[in-house]
Amino acid sequence: MHPLKAPGPDGFQGVFFRQYWHILGDDIYEMINQAFTTGQLNPTLAETLICLIPKVDCPKHFKDFRPISLCNTLYKLITKILVNRLRPMLDSIIGPFQSSFLPGRGTCDNAIILQEIIYNMQKSKAKKGDVAYKIDLEKAYDNVNWNFLRSCLHDFGFPQLTVKLIMHCVSSSSLSLIWNGKRLPNFSPTRGLRQGDPLSPYLFVLCMEKLSLAISAAVQNNSWKPLQISKNGPRFSHLFFADDVLLFSKATCAQGRVMANLFNNFSKASGLRINCAKSRALFSKGVTRRKVDKMTTLSNIRSTTSLGKYLGFPMISGRAKKEDFNFILDKINSRLASWKNKFLNKLGRVTLAKSVLNSIPTYYMQIHWLPSAICSKIDQTTRNFIWKGNTNKGIHLVNWHTIIQTKKDGGLGVRLARETNTAMLGKLVWDIQQNTNKPWVHMIKDKYLYNKMFFNTPRSYGSPIWNSISKAKQVLLEGYHFRISDGSSSLWYSPWLSKDLLGRKVDYVAIQDSHLRIKDVFINDAWQLNLLYTPLQPDVITSIMNTHFILNNGTSDCFIWNGNISGVYSASSGYNWLLEQRANIQDLLVLEWDVSLKHSLRKGNFCADFLAKLGSANDEKFFIWESPPPDMQDLLLSNALRVPYPRA
Repeated sequence: MHPLKAPGPDGFQGVFFRQYWHILGDDIYEMINQAFTTGQLNPTLAETLICLIPKVDCPKHFKDFRPISLCNTLYKLITKILVNRLRPMLDSIIGPFQSSFLPGRGTCDNAIILQEIIYNMQKSKAKKGDVAYKIDLEKAYDNVNWNFLRSCLHDFGFPQLTVKLIMHCVSSSSLSLIWNGKRLPNFSPTRGLRQGDPLSPYLFVLCMEKLSLAISAAVQNNSWKPLQISKNGPRFSHLFFADDVLLFSKATCAQGRVMANLFNNFSKASGLRINCAKSRALFSKGVTRRKVDKMTTLSNIRSTTSLGKYLGFPMISGRAKKEDFNFILDKINSRLASWKNKFLNKLGRVTLAKSVLNSIPTYYMQIHWLPSAICSKIDQTTRNFIWKGNTNKGIHLVNWHTIIQTKKDGGLGVRLARETNTAMLGKLVWDIQQNTNKPWVHMIKDKYLYNKMFFNTPRSYGSPIWNSISKAKQVLLEGYHFRISDGSSSLWYSPWLSKDLLGRKVDYVAIQDSHLRIKDVFINDAWQLNLLYTPLQPDVITSIMNTHFILNNGTSDCFIWNGNISGVYSASSGYNWLLEQRANIQDLLVLEWDVSLKHSLRKGNFCADFLAKLGSANDEKFFIWESPPPDMQDLLLSNALRVPYPRA
C-alpha cells in the first residue's frame, strides 16, 4: 500500500501507521483478526468520502464527473488482505475471455485479438458476414446489484464467512460527497461498488464472469454463432476487459435476437445496462446495407465503419500510416505546452524527457510497429526539448549518439523511439514462442504459422499486428539461440545447428529419417550418425560432431534470450541489447589519462558513478558532462580533481 495515498474521512495516510506501528500494531492486528473471524467490521471504518473528478474540460452535468472513493487506510488494509487471498484463485475461476486484473493477462491480449478480427472482417467478402459489437455499460460499477453479487460469490464456491465479510464491506459503507471543498451529509447506498476500493475491480470481474458463462453456454448449445478467423483457430464470441465489452457473432437477425434476450436477462439480474448511445456495431465488408439496417433497428445500436480506439490502442484496418499515430505527437506536444511557463535547467529537462516524454508512446508501442516518421519526430522532439526547452534557441553540445547511451557508458539514458518500439514488440515475439496457452497466440499461430516454428518462417505479410511482430522478430532474431534440453525437437526441422535447419543442408531427407528427433541420434552423449539413411556432406558432419550438449529430460527444447542471464526475454533487456547492436564499439575509445580513470571515461564523458564522487550539485555535474573533452582533461588533471568547479 502506497504510504502517501489520499486519506479517507479519518485523515490518516499509510505513512502514519508505518511510522507508529510499534504503538498501533497490536490494536490493528486485533481489529483485523476480529473482522476475519466474525465477518464484520466497525461501521466507522467503512465511511467513505466521494471526490468528483471531471471527465471533460468544462463539466456542466453530474454525469460529467467520475466519482472516486477515498476510503480509510485501515479499511483498505482489510480489503487488500481479501484481494491478496482472492487473486491467486481468480485464474481458475475466470475464463480466458476476461483479461483485466488477472496475473499474466493484460490490455494487449484483447487488443491484438480485436485488431486481427477487424482486419479479417474488412477483407471478408462473405454475404452472411460477421458483426462485432463494442458495448458501453452505463455507469457499470455504480449499478451492480448486491443480491446478484452475493449469488455470484456463492456460485463460485467462496466460504460463507468470506462472503459475509465481503458483503459487509460493500453494503455497510456510509458515503459523503466533497463539494467545493466541504463535506456534505452522509448517505447510505443501496447498490454499486465504490471506485477506489481495492476490492471493487475483482468483485466486478466476478459479476462479469456470470455473463461470460451465459454466452459460453449459448455457444455450446449452438444458439450463438461465434466468429472464427482461421480454420482451426479459436472461436470468439466475446472479450471482456472489466466493463469494456466486445461481442462477436454472425450477422443475422436471429443472432441479434439471441444476444438481445441474453443481455436483457443479465441486466435484470445484475442491474447493468447497455448504453446504446455510446455502443457501436461493426459489420464485415460483405454484409448488405439492408441487413445492417435490420440489425441496427433490432439492437438499437448504431453501425459504424470504425470502432475507433480500444483500450487506448488505435484499431487499424489496413496498412499503418503516419496519420494513425499522430495523436501520440499531439499528446507529447500537449505535455510540452503545459511546461511552457516552467523555468527548467537542462538536468530538469532531461529528467522530464526520460520520465514523461519517453513514456507517453511506450503503451502504444506494445502491439504496433510505429511508422518511421513518427519515431523520428518523437526523437527530434525529445532532443530539442533537452537542449532548447520551449524556445527555438539552443545549441546541441553533445552528440545524440552519446546522450542515448546508458549512464554507465557515459550517456544520459534517454531512450530511442524505434529501439523502444522494437523491444516492446519483442514481448509478443517471446509470447508466440513460449506462452502458447494465450488465445491470441493460438489464433496467430494457426492463421500464419501452420504448425511451423516461428523463428524459422520467412517474413510474410498480413494484418498490422502480424507485420509488426514479424518486423520485430527479424531485428531480434540474432539475440536468440536454440537450447537443446530433452532432445524432443525434430532433427531436420529445428534450428539447433548454428540457428539453421539441418534439412536445408542436405539434398533430401530419407523417408525413414523424416520422423527422427535429436535424441534419436544423440545416444549416451554421443552422435550416432551411422543410423541415418540420409547422406550428409563432410562439412555438415563436422558441424554436427562439434555440437555438444547434455540431454535433460526435465525441460523441453526451446529458444533462449541471450540478453538475460535467466534466458527470459524482457523489454529492458531487449532495449539494452538493441542499444549494444546499434553502438559502434570501435568509436568508444577509452581515454587512458590515468589508470584509475580508464574504466570511467569514454569519449570524454563521465560515468554516473564517477560523477557522484565529485560531490558537486546536479547542475554542475551536467555542465561538466556536456563540456568538450579538452576542457574536461584540464578539469580532471588540474589539482587532482579537488578544485571546486564554478557554476555555469
